[in-house]
Amino acid sequence: MFVASPQLLSGLVQVLEWQDCSESTRHHAVNIMRSVCSFCSPDTQTTLLADLLQSTQRVAAAVVNHLQKCEDDQVNQVSVGGAAATDAEAVAFRSEGRPAEAPNNKLGILLHRLIQSYAAVTSNSKQAAVAARGKATTLDPLWHAINGYLLRMNTQLEAFKDPKAASSVTFPPIVLPLVESFFMFHSIHSDLANDPPSFADPEPTNPTAEPQQPEAAKANDESGGPAATAEPSSPVSGGKDSTVSMQFIEKNRRLLNVLVSSNISLLGTSLALLMKYPRYVDFENKRLWFREQIRREQESQGYGHSCRIHVRRANVFQDSFFNLNSRQAEELKGRLRVVFKREEGVDAGGLTREWFLVLSKEMFDPNYALFIPSAEGMTYQPNGLSSINSVHLNYFKFVGRVVGMALFHDAHLDCYFTRSFYKHMLGITPTYHDIESISPDYYKQLVWALENDVDDLEFTFSTEADDLGKREVIDLKPDGRNVPVTNENKQEFVTLITDYKMTKAIKDQIDAFLGGFYEIVPRRLISIFNEHELELLISGMPDVNIEDLKANTEYVGYTSASAVIIWFWQVIDAMNREEKSMLVQFITGSSKVPLGGFKDLQGMHGTQKFNIHRTADTSRLPSAHTCFNQLDLPEYNTFDQLKDMLMKAVTMGHLGFGFV
Repeated sequence: MFVASPQLLSGLVQVLEWQDCSESTRHHAVNIMRSVCSFCSPDTQTTLLADLLQSTQRVAAAVVNHLQKCEDDQVNQVSVGGAAATDAEAVAFRSEGRPAEAPNNKLGILLHRLIQSYAAVTSNSKQAAVAARGKATTLDPLWHAINGYLLRMNTQLEAFKDPKAASSVTFPPIVLPLVESFFMFHSIHSDLANDPPSFADPEPTNPTAEPQQPEAAKANDESGGPAATAEPSSPVSGGKDSTVSMQFIEKNRRLLNVLVSSNISLLGTSLALLMKYPRYVDFENKRLWFREQIRREQESQGYGHSCRIHVRRANVFQDSFFNLNSRQAEELKGRLRVVFKREEGVDAGGLTREWFLVLSKEMFDPNYALFIPSAEGMTYQPNGLSSINSVHLNYFKFVGRVVGMALFHDAHLDCYFTRSFYKHMLGITPTYHDIESISPDYYKQLVWALENDVDDLEFTFSTEADDLGKREVIDLKPDGRNVPVTNENKQEFVTLITDYKMTKAIKDQIDAFLGGFYEIVPRRLISIFNEHELELLISGMPDVNIEDLKANTEYVGYTSASAVIIWFWQVIDAMNREEKSMLVQFITGSSKVPLGGFKDLQGMHGTQKFNIHRTADTSRLPSAHTCFNQLDLPEYNTFDQLKDMLMKAVTMGHLGFGFV
């Protein structure tokens, strides 16, 4: 063990405090500090970290004073073209690098430099990181001050209505280094806390409690269903530091997404911790991040070669199958060149896009027996009887490759799958609510069983399956056909029957599809999306005509002149394109808009208009029955209450909200 003099350690820290300290100088100083932590005694490490933390505390105190002065002076925090912001939808930080060193920003840059160094030193030594964690609370006043400073800014952002105003609105330069400092510091402790990285959480043992599952805000059927959880389950399992990070992100979601939208690379650098909480990242930002990762993979792997695909338009499915089946996955990531035989045209991208669209429709041709329509007829699920086609698993792998290729090459497909199938693509366990889209009547039976006494009913832990005309009994657990379902074990039954119907009955088909899909798109990249967003990524964002939707809406318990209905349409009119797409998904189960408009909207029994039903319980979020295009809308007391509850249901309700 080496011993470094206190003067050397103090001098290293002082270098970081120089206003003229360059990035190169900082880098050299940090490398020396890392060496100290690697080769010197624990006492020397402790002294170095104490000096570094003490310096950070001094600067933090100055930052707190500065932010307090801004609040006391009521300094404008957001501006539009140099003037105070009064009306805009979003705020843009127009800088690809470090913001200009304005006088009020030097403190922010210095704080960022010290915390960046602190994070770098502690990340090199687990012992140092653990020691640093014990001192983490010493900077709590700084984080409280930053939260307060950003609160006013977020309040201003919430008042902005025009999305185009983002181009003329700027943050004060100090904002980004303050936010980066928070994320860098808490990343140290987040790594120790083992934060979950995505939506793909384990299935809860209680089927009525569905943390982070998209259907939790859906209504139970008319007979009444189990109440959803009171709050969305926390995406945090790692203690205080993880909770602090999540709360900071939740409170500042709007501001953080605006910062990221102007420089998507932040998600891979200083704001990388944000990606551990993907539910708070806007879909468009995640999409841009996804495209950036694909671009980097293309560059690093050298996918500059051409992949030529020759097909006959009248036989596009079979020709495409033989073309793709004979190639390695890496070949399919090259630049696609599609040729329709006996047709003129050089593929500059248009023929490839056309090929994807034509092929995506052929996937659902009933002659191939690969997919079956859901109850409402707009989405598709793997066919459990697809084995009637002897090469069905090869076809499923092929379809998985096609969907993966569309994502990889930024093309859209004219295909819409069930929520549960999108969940399988993401590694999320389907819930019993997902059964509603496949078998609404059976779903009602499950809901009834969960809410009523079943002790006197004679049914067991088994189910019947159709194997190409032959009926057979399937045990859901060992000797399940002889195990009665009771009030005590009925939740276990619901979990097991859901697993069988939504997963095990089509496991071979799912595995084959995912085998092809993951060959093209790495699971780690796709896991940041939820199933609603994955549909938009695959099929594109629709143009939703709200006037057409309004003209084809029916009311039960309300009229078009009811206050709640007037408020409802006011909220919808103010939605952006992404939110309108999510609204259509929430109501119908798919973002697909009928070609003839909403007058042709399909339900379980054919054409069925969007209908809004009045409900009385204002403690509940709005909820939907997608098989009937039905929205259950409580009679809220105020516009603000309706807006808050509706937006939660549409944009976040599917992640676990029920009662609030």
